[in-house]
Amino acid sequence: MWLLAGVVCVAACGMVGLSPLDGGVAPRPTDSSWSYEPITRPSVPAVCGADWVHNAIDAFVLARLEGEGLRPAPAADRRTLIRRATYDLTGLPPTPAEVKAFVADDSPDAYEKLLDRLLASPHYGEKWGRHWLDLVRWAETDSYERDRVKPGAWRYRDWVIDAFNSDMPYDRFVTLQLAGDELPDEGLGQHIATGYLHLGIRDDEPTDPLQALYDDLDGMLDTTSRVMLGASMGCARCHDHKKDPISEEDYYSMLAFFEGLKPYKVGGGNGINTENFVRSLPADFGTGSWAQQFEQWQREREERTTEIGNMTRELRERWGENVLTDAEATLLAGQVLHFDFEADEAPGDARGTTVVEGRLGRARRFTESDRVLIDRQIAESFSIAFWFRADQPGAGNEADPRWFLGSGLVDAEVPGIVDDFGVSLVGGRVAAGVGNPETFVASPTGYADGQWHHVAFVRDAGSGRIALWVDGSRADEAIGGNQPLTTPSHISIGRMLSDSRSLSGDIDEVRFWDRALQPREVLNLAIDGGTLDAHVALVGERLGEAEAHRLEGAIDRLLDLERPTRDMVQVLSAQELDTPMPSFVRVRGNAAVQGDPVSPRLPRRLRRPDARDHPARRRRVLRPPACARPVDHRSLQPAHRPCDRQPALAVPLRPRHRPLPQRVRRARRIAHAPRAPRLARDRGRGARLATQGHAQAHHALGVLSDGLSC
Repeated sequence: MWLLAGVVCVAACGMVGLSPLDGGVAPRPTDSSWSYEPITRPSVPAVCGADWVHNAIDAFVLARLEGEGLRPAPAADRRTLIRRATYDLTGLPPTPAEVKAFVADDSPDAYEKLLDRLLASPHYGEKWGRHWLDLVRWAETDSYERDRVKPGAWRYRDWVIDAFNSDMPYDRFVTLQLAGDELPDEGLGQHIATGYLHLGIRDDEPTDPLQALYDDLDGMLDTTSRVMLGASMGCARCHDHKKDPISEEDYYSMLAFFEGLKPYKVGGGNGINTENFVRSLPADFGTGSWAQQFEQWQREREERTTEIGNMTRELRERWGENVLTDAEATLLAGQVLHFDFEADEAPGDARGTTVVEGRLGRARRFTESDRVLIDRQIAESFSIAFWFRADQPGAGNEADPRWFLGSGLVDAEVPGIVDDFGVSLVGGRVAAGVGNPETFVASPTGYADGQWHHVAFVRDAGSGRIALWVDGSRADEAIGGNQPLTTPSHISIGRMLSDSRSLSGDIDEVRFWDRALQPREVLNLAIDGGTLDAHVALVGERLGEAEAHRLEGAIDRLLDLERPTRDMVQVLSAQELDTPMPSFVRVRGNAAVQGDPVSPRLPRRLRRPDARDHPARRRRVLRPPACARPVDHRSLQPAHRPCDRQPALAVPLRPRHRPLPQRVRRARRIAHAPRAPRLARDRGRGARLATQGHAQAHHALGVLSDGLSC
């Protein structure tokens, strides 16, 4: 009955009564909400003790004190001052030697030098980065029952610390976190920064996966709105905001900026889709350093290969092809199968495939469910070699290059922890491995380029060592078990043995040995179809030892040329869906009940009057005037602590400076205005307040906050 009668007004508690005459509906927010009104600079008050005033802030402080009949507290002594500044900027106490040196320094810029030294300390970023990490709910695990580790979350933590220590402009700081993946490639940090979007708690086995998805998206929006916009938009998830001018439609329009991200979980079970939010990226991403090394390696390799090719071609022209037959016997030793695909009919149990021009003669093209199935004739030490060409990256994700997740090249994988093996293409990387124990090797990415590549997978059962070679260079190696790999009875060429993940490409010259090939033999296959050593023997026989040594030297120089390695790192980062999902209001916050369609846009009250439509990029979220105020206000929140302790500011950003006008490809930068606040620059004003009395500092900061403009 009390609902029908209306809520009783309790004046002492500040509750507002709702009359049943108005339907019991709370008044809607209006555009006059004080926090969204333009900020104007107040007039600087006139004061009596003008000699105490050094800037406008001092005038406001002194005016309030004089109005209360108070006098300013005396400035802090040197010992107190260095303690305050050091605690404030680094979170650590000064050493006795530092205190002694500062007290003894009577130079007029002693305090400025102290601040410069503290701001240059790596502990500055550790101290102040921690406050930002608290705001954005950073943790290294997902919470819930299994509390899974967030892969690479520590990289985001370190990136934040480095951002503070490097004095990064605030507009760039927030832009990289919201939309670093949308910007031109400049470095690994821009992707690490987007790990911000994946810091929320995540249930890996939710009762309602769709609702869990929207809970995750709500965490992104709620954190972004609170930390970067200073607005609690989460209240509008189920209904129009009761206090602020944010409607339910505004909430879901904002949420649409984040709905284009790949979800952390698809389907049931207790697993998560790590590939949707973890990338494997080169450690030198965006720098071009490895690309330069690789180009140099390619040039040298081409030169040395051409040198060998010229010598062997001359030999063929002089003596004919047939003289090499006997000399090739060494390489052929132990070869149990060789499919050159020259015949019209494919060997073994062939399904589909067509004949195309190959690397050497003819090859087989595989699409959809095509494959060639043969009996397994290798189990202990073995080598598998072949040529392949593909322009599609294959199944799986380059961040997780386990061979059984890819598209089959030459595969004998059987589900489970069993004695199996195989080679596949995973996200553009050639991957191989053996089972029981599961042992994997993989190449760098970039082999789905439409060019022919030679692959050799070698296993030495005696040592358990497996090695993967691509184009004659060792790509990776590892130590696995040494038991016979006898679980599979067949080997599939062009498709995974256990399912339908097929290569979309061509395969040629597939060979199997029941022994581990030597590095020189692998190079023989990759460079000259297996005849290099044959040519050396023939040159010695026909042209003399001097010519044989010349060819031998050219081969050795090619063997000594190592492909430059490229370290890969796992990065927690944003990834966009190929096709963005449509966006709707979710009625009363129920993910399963769709309301009106919405498009990505800022809430009406946060939009600029002259705003035009732009691509639905996440970097549009922080457009002026809302972008600068929260960090300005948060930087002016000293906690109530004893006067000899540091004022605990939430985020140490300079409120005087504003984001610089900048543009990025396809859309405007998130935030722009006259100048950019930086994470450390010109911190002297806040630190100088520490020399004043506690109450005066509080009041000065409050007045300054009221006087800021966007």
